[in-house]
Amino acid sequence: MRNGKLKFALLPLVLLAAAALPAQTTTSYTPGEFQTTNPYYPKPNPFYFEGKVDWDKLAITTPSNTWEYMQRGIHKQEDLGDMAGAIQDYQMSLSLNSLTNGTCQIITSATLVGGVLPSSLTPPPFMFTVRLRLAHLLQSTDPDT
Repeated sequence: MRNGKLKFALLPLVLLAAAALPAQTTTSYTPGEFQTTNPYYPKPNPFYFEGKVDWDKLAITTPSNTWEYMQRGIHKQEDLGDMAGAIQDYQMSLSLNSLTNGTCQIITSATLVGGVLPSSLTPPPFMFTVRLRLAHLLQSTDPDT
């Protein structure tokens, strides 16, 4: 077959395959609501996942907790090059995760309940990543902070 005829011969197969795909649905996000249907949002864990998550896949419009502010700050720093915005988000994350005001704690050992980690800790664990990232950004412009 010539290339032109081959393209037209495959067209019905492509259309059938496309028709078999499930329809895509969209859901709205409410700040503070755990995203049970979002596979990119980490499952609840008393120990925050401190690595980078693709901010766009989280589908968060407004951060509502210390972890979400840290993730948006990482996005601003690494993806957008917005250092001032990253500093603001890191500082907000720190205000929600502070030993001084009792909104976090340092965990020195895993406390098991029935052989497993508890599903929540009050207050949540101290986050190191946001502090290290903020320190790195402020090191040349505001080393005293």
